[in-house]
Amino acid sequence: MKVSIPNNKEWKEQREKRWEEVWVDSYWVDSKEMEVVLEHLKAWYVNGDLKPLMTGPDNIEKQEALSLISIMDLCPIVEVDEYVQFFKDYAFWLSEQKLDYWGLNKNERNNRFIDPFLNRYLNDHEDSNKEIYKHMLKMFLPDENGVITFPFEIGSDLWKPQLKVALCDCAFDILNKLKRYLYGSERNYKFYSHVSIALPIVRYLKDLDPEYFNTKLIDEDSEIAIPPLPRKVVGVGQEVLREILGNLHGYSNSPEEELHCNDIELEKELRTLLDSLSMPEKYYSLIEFIEKHPNNYVEHSE
Repeated sequence: MKVSIPNNKEWKEQREKRWEEVWVDSYWVDSKEMEVVLEHLKAWYVNGDLKPLMTGPDNIEKQEALSLISIMDLCPIVEVDEYVQFFKDYAFWLSEQKLDYWGLNKNERNNRFIDPFLNRYLNDHEDSNKEIYKHMLKMFLPDENGVITFPFEIGSDLWKPQLKVALCDCAFDILNKLKRYLYGSERNYKFYSHVSIALPIVRYLKDLDPEYFNTKLIDEDSEIAIPPLPRKVVGVGQEVLREILGNLHGYSNSPEEELHCNDIELEKELRTLLDSLSMPEKYYSLIEFIEKHPNNYVEHSE
Protein backbone atom coordinates (compact mmCIF):
# COMPACT_ATOMS: atom_id res chain seq x y z
CA MET A 1 0.00 0.00 0.00
CA LYS A 2 1.67 3.19 -1.24
CA VAL A 3 0.11 6.64 -1.20
CA SER A 4 0.73 9.88 -3.07
CA ILE A 5 3.10 12.35 -1.43
CA PRO A 6 4.40 15.75 -2.58
CA ASN A 7 7.02 15.58 -5.30
CA ASN A 8 9.03 18.14 -3.42
CA LYS A 9 12.62 17.79 -2.24
CA GLU A 10 12.24 20.35 0.53
CA TRP A 11 9.10 18.61 1.89
CA LYS A 12 10.88 15.26 2.02
CA GLU A 13 13.96 16.76 3.67
CA GLN A 14 11.76 18.31 6.35
CA ARG A 15 10.09 14.93 6.96
CA GLU A 16 13.51 13.26 7.24
CA LYS A 17 14.68 15.89 9.68
CA ARG A 18 11.57 15.70 11.84
CA TRP A 19 11.72 11.92 11.89
CA GLU A 20 15.23 12.05 13.33
CA GLU A 21 14.53 14.92 15.74
CA VAL A 22 11.11 13.85 17.03
CA TRP A 23 9.80 10.45 16.07
CA VAL A 24 12.83 8.18 16.50
CA ASP A 25 13.05 8.93 20.22
CA SER A 26 9.31 8.33 20.71
CA TYR A 27 9.72 4.59 20.18
CA TRP A 28 11.27 2.17 22.62
CA VAL A 29 13.79 0.17 20.60
CA ASP A 30 14.85 -2.85 22.64
CA SER A 31 15.04 -5.59 20.01
CA LYS A 32 16.11 -6.26 16.43
CA GLU A 33 12.44 -6.74 15.58
CA MET A 34 11.68 -3.21 16.73
CA GLU A 35 14.62 -1.83 14.75
CA VAL A 36 13.11 -3.32 11.59
CA VAL A 37 9.66 -1.97 12.47
CA LEU A 38 11.14 1.49 13.00
CA GLU A 39 12.75 1.46 9.55
CA HIS A 40 9.42 0.43 8.04
CA LEU A 41 7.61 3.22 9.90
CA LYS A 42 10.13 5.70 8.54
CA ALA A 43 9.42 4.43 5.01
CA TRP A 44 5.76 5.23 5.65
CA TYR A 45 6.38 8.63 7.24
CA VAL A 46 8.86 9.87 4.64
CA ASN A 47 7.99 7.98 1.43
CA GLY A 48 4.33 7.06 1.90
CA ASP A 49 5.15 3.37 1.52
CA LEU A 50 3.30 1.14 3.99
CA LYS A 51 3.97 -2.13 2.20
CA PRO A 52 7.26 -2.96 4.00
CA LEU A 53 5.51 -2.81 7.38
CA MET A 54 2.39 -4.64 6.22
CA THR A 55 4.35 -7.50 4.64
CA GLY A 56 7.22 -7.70 7.12
CA PRO A 57 7.76 -10.46 9.71
CA ASP A 58 4.77 -10.92 11.99
CA ASN A 59 5.45 -10.04 15.62
CA ILE A 60 3.91 -8.03 18.46
CA GLU A 61 5.99 -4.95 17.58
CA LYS A 62 4.61 -4.95 14.06
CA GLN A 63 1.03 -5.41 15.22
CA GLU A 64 1.28 -2.45 17.57
CA ALA A 65 2.86 -0.29 14.87
CA LEU A 66 0.04 -1.19 12.47
CA SER A 67 -2.66 0.24 14.74
CA LEU A 68 -4.93 2.78 13.08
CA ILE A 69 -3.94 5.64 15.38
CA SER A 70 -0.22 4.88 14.89
CA ILE A 71 -0.46 4.83 11.10
CA MET A 72 -2.59 7.99 10.96
CA ASP A 73 -0.15 9.77 13.30
CA LEU A 74 2.55 9.27 10.68
CA CYS A 75 0.38 9.62 7.59
CA PRO A 76 2.14 11.70 4.89
CA ILE A 77 -0.95 12.37 2.74
CA VAL A 78 -1.54 16.11 2.21
CA GLU A 79 -4.95 16.15 0.45
CA VAL A 80 -8.11 15.93 2.57
CA ASP A 81 -10.10 13.59 0.29
CA GLU A 82 -7.16 11.22 -0.16
CA TYR A 83 -6.54 11.22 3.59
CA VAL A 84 -10.15 10.28 4.39
CA GLN A 85 -10.21 7.59 1.71
CA PHE A 86 -6.99 6.10 3.04
CA PHE A 87 -8.50 6.13 6.55
CA LYS A 88 -11.40 4.03 5.26
CA ASP A 89 -9.27 1.69 3.14
CA TYR A 90 -6.75 1.04 5.86
CA ALA A 91 -9.42 0.47 8.51
CA PHE A 92 -10.99 -2.10 6.16
CA TRP A 93 -7.64 -3.88 5.78
CA LEU A 94 -7.19 -3.97 9.57
CA SER A 95 -10.64 -5.48 9.99
CA GLU A 96 -9.88 -8.18 7.42
CA GLN A 97 -6.65 -9.01 9.23
CA LYS A 98 -8.41 -9.00 12.63
CA LEU A 99 -5.97 -6.40 13.92
CA ASP A 100 -6.31 -3.43 16.27
CA TYR A 101 -10.00 -2.71 17.02
CA TRP A 102 -11.03 -5.80 15.09
CA GLY A 103 -8.98 -8.21 17.19
CA LEU A 104 -10.43 -10.55 19.78
CA ASN A 105 -10.79 -7.87 22.48
CA LYS A 106 -13.65 -5.59 21.48
CA ASN A 107 -14.51 -4.32 24.96
CA GLU A 108 -14.68 -0.53 25.13
CA ARG A 109 -13.48 -0.19 21.56
CA ASN A 110 -15.64 2.92 21.06
CA ASN A 111 -13.73 4.59 23.88
CA ARG A 112 -10.39 3.35 22.53
CA PHE A 113 -11.25 4.84 19.15
CA ILE A 114 -12.87 8.19 20.01
CA ASP A 115 -10.59 9.41 22.81
CA PRO A 116 -7.20 8.97 21.08
CA PHE A 117 -8.39 10.43 17.78
CA LEU A 118 -10.11 13.40 19.44
CA ASN A 119 -6.89 14.12 21.34
CA ARG A 120 -4.86 13.68 18.15
CA TYR A 121 -6.88 16.16 16.10
CA LEU A 122 -7.00 18.67 18.96
CA ASN A 123 -3.22 18.62 18.99
CA ASP A 124 -0.76 20.32 16.65
CA HIS A 125 -0.83 19.42 12.96
CA GLU A 126 2.93 19.69 12.40
CA ASP A 127 3.03 16.19 10.86
CA SER A 128 0.06 16.91 8.60
CA ASN A 129 -1.67 20.14 7.59
CA LYS A 130 -4.34 22.49 8.83
CA GLU A 131 -7.09 21.51 6.39
CA ILE A 132 -6.81 17.79 7.17
CA TYR A 133 -6.85 18.33 10.92
CA LYS A 134 -9.68 20.84 10.67
CA HIS A 135 -11.74 18.36 8.63
CA MET A 136 -11.03 15.46 10.98
CA LEU A 137 -11.60 17.46 14.16
CA LYS A 138 -15.11 18.30 12.96
CA MET A 139 -15.83 14.56 12.90
CA PHE A 140 -14.93 14.21 16.56
CA LEU A 141 -16.78 17.17 18.07
CA PRO A 142 -19.70 16.20 20.34
CA ASP A 143 -23.31 17.19 19.73
CA GLU A 144 -25.39 19.10 22.30
CA ASN A 145 -25.97 15.86 24.21
CA GLY A 146 -22.28 15.13 24.47
CA VAL A 147 -22.40 12.31 21.92
CA ILE A 148 -19.57 11.93 19.42
CA THR A 149 -20.64 9.89 16.40
CA PHE A 150 -18.05 9.13 13.77
CA PRO A 151 -19.71 10.12 10.47
CA PHE A 152 -18.94 7.05 8.40
CA GLU A 153 -18.76 3.29 8.86
CA ILE A 154 -15.35 1.66 8.99
CA GLY A 155 -14.13 -1.90 8.64
CA SER A 156 -15.75 -4.94 7.11
CA ASP A 157 -18.26 -5.01 9.99
CA LEU A 158 -19.42 -1.47 9.13
CA TRP A 159 -18.61 -0.21 12.61
CA LYS A 160 -19.71 3.36 13.31
CA PRO A 161 -17.91 4.46 16.49
CA GLN A 162 -19.93 6.44 19.01
CA LEU A 163 -19.20 7.66 22.52
CA LYS A 164 -20.83 9.95 25.07
CA VAL A 165 -18.38 12.38 26.64
CA ALA A 166 -18.57 15.06 29.33
CA LEU A 167 -19.09 18.31 27.42
CA CYS A 168 -17.45 20.38 30.15
CA ASP A 169 -14.27 18.28 29.96
CA CYS A 170 -14.23 18.61 26.19
CA ALA A 171 -14.68 22.38 26.57
CA PHE A 172 -11.73 22.52 28.96
CA ASP A 173 -9.48 20.59 26.56
CA ILE A 174 -10.43 22.88 23.68
CA LEU A 175 -9.83 25.99 25.77
CA ASN A 176 -6.39 24.69 26.69
CA LYS A 177 -5.48 24.26 23.01
CA LEU A 178 -6.94 27.67 22.13
CA LYS A 179 -4.65 29.15 24.79
CA ARG A 180 -1.66 27.77 22.91
CA TYR A 181 -2.97 29.18 19.64
CA LEU A 182 -3.85 32.63 20.99
CA TYR A 183 -0.97 33.30 23.35
CA GLY A 184 1.69 30.74 22.52
CA SER A 185 4.82 30.81 20.43
CA GLU A 186 4.91 31.34 16.69
CA ARG A 187 5.02 27.56 16.32
CA ASN A 188 1.88 27.09 18.46
CA TYR A 189 0.10 29.82 16.54
CA LYS A 190 0.85 28.02 13.29
CA PHE A 191 0.11 24.45 14.31
CA TYR A 192 -2.96 24.91 16.56
CA SER A 193 -4.86 27.20 14.20
CA HIS A 194 -7.35 24.46 13.23
CA VAL A 195 -8.71 24.24 16.80
CA SER A 196 -10.59 27.52 16.33
CA ILE A 197 -13.43 25.60 14.65
CA ALA A 198 -14.18 24.00 18.03
CA LEU A 199 -14.76 27.36 19.75
CA PRO A 200 -18.57 26.88 20.19
CA ILE A 201 -17.96 23.86 22.46
CA VAL A 202 -16.28 26.16 25.01
CA ARG A 203 -19.76 27.25 26.13
CA TYR A 204 -20.01 24.05 28.16
CA LEU A 205 -17.23 25.28 30.43
CA LYS A 206 -20.06 26.60 32.61
CA ASP A 207 -20.70 23.01 33.76
CA LEU A 208 -17.12 22.38 34.86
CA ASP A 209 -16.74 21.46 38.53
CA PRO A 210 -16.59 24.80 40.42
CA GLU A 211 -13.47 23.67 42.27
CA TYR A 212 -11.50 24.34 39.09
CA PHE A 213 -12.25 28.04 39.75
CA ASN A 214 -11.25 27.92 43.40
CA THR A 215 -8.96 30.79 44.44
CA LYS A 216 -7.22 28.34 46.73
CA LEU A 217 -4.87 26.08 44.79
CA ILE A 218 -5.71 22.43 45.33
CA ASP A 219 -3.00 19.79 45.61
CA GLU A 220 -2.95 16.13 46.62
CA ASP A 221 -2.69 17.08 50.33
CA SER A 222 -5.63 19.48 50.19
CA GLU A 223 -8.44 18.98 52.69
CA ILE A 224 -11.04 20.09 50.16
CA ALA A 225 -13.27 17.17 49.16
CA ILE A 226 -13.72 16.91 45.41
CA PRO A 227 -14.72 13.31 44.67
CA PRO A 228 -14.73 11.70 42.19
CA LEU A 229 -12.18 14.08 40.62
CA PRO A 230 -8.51 13.43 41.44
CA ARG A 231 -7.00 16.40 43.29
CA LYS A 232 -3.93 16.40 41.05
CA VAL A 233 -6.09 16.75 37.93
CA VAL A 234 -8.04 19.65 39.42
CA GLY A 235 -4.83 21.34 40.55
CA VAL A 236 -3.34 21.27 37.05
CA GLY A 237 -6.65 22.38 35.59
CA GLN A 238 -6.75 25.37 37.93
CA GLU A 239 -3.43 26.60 36.60
CA VAL A 240 -4.50 26.21 32.97
CA LEU A 241 -7.71 28.15 33.58
CA ARG A 242 -5.91 30.89 35.48
CA GLU A 243 -3.44 31.30 32.64
CA ILE A 244 -5.98 31.77 29.88
CA LEU A 245 -8.48 33.78 31.95
CA GLY A 246 -5.66 36.10 32.97
CA ASN A 247 -4.56 36.41 29.33
CA LEU A 248 -8.11 37.19 28.23
CA HIS A 249 -8.21 40.01 30.77
CA GLY A 250 -4.93 41.46 29.57
CA TYR A 251 -2.44 39.94 32.01
CA SER A 252 0.72 38.02 31.19
CA ASN A 253 1.44 34.68 32.89
CA SER A 254 4.92 36.00 33.66
CA PRO A 255 5.74 39.56 34.80
CA GLU A 256 8.92 39.38 32.71
CA GLU A 257 7.07 38.71 29.47
CA GLU A 258 4.73 41.07 27.67
CA LEU A 259 1.39 39.56 26.72
CA HIS A 260 1.03 38.99 23.00
CA CYS A 261 -2.13 37.80 21.27
CA ASN A 262 -1.77 36.00 17.93
CA ASP A 263 -5.39 36.41 16.84
CA ILE A 264 -7.25 39.48 18.15
CA GLU A 265 -10.54 38.58 16.44
CA LEU A 266 -10.71 35.08 17.88
CA GLU A 267 -9.76 36.45 21.28
CA LYS A 268 -12.76 38.79 21.10
CA GLU A 269 -15.05 35.90 20.11
CA LEU A 270 -13.82 33.79 23.01
CA ARG A 271 -14.15 36.64 25.49
CA THR A 272 -17.68 37.40 24.24
CA LEU A 273 -18.65 33.74 24.53
CA LEU A 274 -17.40 33.42 28.11
CA ASP A 275 -19.05 36.71 29.10
CA SER A 276 -22.39 35.43 27.80
CA LEU A 277 -22.37 32.32 30.01
CA SER A 278 -23.96 31.91 33.41
CA MET A 279 -20.89 30.65 35.23
CA PRO A 280 -20.50 29.33 38.82
CA GLU A 281 -19.99 32.01 41.47
CA LYS A 282 -16.41 30.86 41.95
CA TYR A 283 -15.66 31.80 38.35
CA TYR A 284 -16.44 35.47 39.00
CA SER A 285 -14.51 35.35 42.28
CA LEU A 286 -11.55 33.98 40.34
CA ILE A 287 -11.70 36.87 37.86
CA GLU A 288 -11.60 39.34 40.79
CA PHE A 289 -8.74 37.33 42.29
CA ILE A 290 -6.75 37.58 39.04
CA GLU A 291 -7.30 41.34 38.90
CA LYS A 292 -6.06 41.66 42.50
CA HIS A 293 -2.93 39.60 41.79
CA PRO A 294 -1.91 40.58 38.24
CA ASN A 295 1.73 39.59 38.75
CA ASN A 296 1.31 36.10 40.25
CA TYR A 297 -2.29 35.02 39.74
CA VAL A 298 -1.27 31.57 38.47
CA GLU A 299 0.69 30.50 41.56
CA HIS A 300 -0.92 32.60 44.28
CA SER A 301 -3.35 30.85 46.61
CA GLU A 302 -5.79 32.30 49.10
